[in-house]
Amino acid sequence: MQQESLQEKNAFKNGFCDIMRTALNTFLPVEESEEMCLEFEKLTADELLPLARFAFLLNKCSGIGEMNVFAPSADVLPLFEEFGLDGKLLLPLEAVSGLRAKDFVGERIALFVPSLLELEEKELSEISDLAGKMKLPVFIGFGKSLDEVGLLDQRYKLSPARILEDFGFLDRECYLLGCNFIDKDDLEIIASYGAKVILTPRSDMMLGRGAVNLYSIENKVISYSFGSDVCPVVDVASEAALARGNTANLLYERGLIKPESLKKAILMEGREGDFQAFPLENIMASIGKQSKEQTKMLSQYKEQAEKVIKEKIWKS
Repeated sequence: MQQESLQEKNAFKNGFCDIMRTALNTFLPVEESEEMCLEFEKLTADELLPLARFAFLLNKCSGIGEMNVFAPSADVLPLFEEFGLDGKLLLPLEAVSGLRAKDFVGERIALFVPSLLELEEKELSEISDLAGKMKLPVFIGFGKSLDEVGLLDQRYKLSPARILEDFGFLDRECYLLGCNFIDKDDLEIIASYGAKVILTPRSDMMLGRGAVNLYSIENKVISYSFGSDVCPVVDVASEAALARGNTANLLYERGLIKPESLKKAILMEGREGDFQAFPLENIMASIGKQSKEQTKMLSQYKEQAEKVIKEKIWKS
């Protein structure tokens, strides 16, 4: 009963969801699909929308009431209202640069940088300047692999957090996606600026990334949340449980992460309720608690998404 009541409230938040990859990975294993994702750039707005609708409803049916989503264009922005969700739409620089001032009303838009390695210094400066000028949050893929950290050091002769500081990102509203290979000194810098971390343990595991030491993040009093990323199984409670288990295995000690802090990370702010009987493991069925109407809609949107994927991506 507790699980059902929570799901009816849509009380969970998904810190980061790549809706295009979520749709694709419903039909194809995550580790095999990354090479196909460049094909998304060739899709028209009409072709993107069925994939986005399916991913949005997948989240809605999984008890998500707030989600930050990455999409290549702003055409999916109305879907937030369609599904009654809170959150932000994360766009690449080129998509944000093409928007008009009125498109920023409602504080729905954020800038997204997949990795500091993917952009040159000039582009990073432009993004930071635009974020400051327009007061836009910035989401950055950060410290997801040892190779990334090493290459950044070679390029800038600075640690990852010092690079963020140098470009002014930490002076903005900044969200860091990953932090798998960030050391304690950099975590202290992140904490001093009040940046937030988003953890995606299930996707990290599927893509062969390292585990996050959640204890170090919590010990530095860094605010964090969880996201499904590219994983089609939208279950933020299981993400939290996985991160807790990984941390216990890394440090060979259980009980370091308090359940209360994990609940805070996965629940929408301002939601009240008695969550004492709220187990972290398997609290949400992946799909199955939705109404008959939602079940019908989900099936319909899934068929539409599969049609686009088969015609535009698999055949390419």
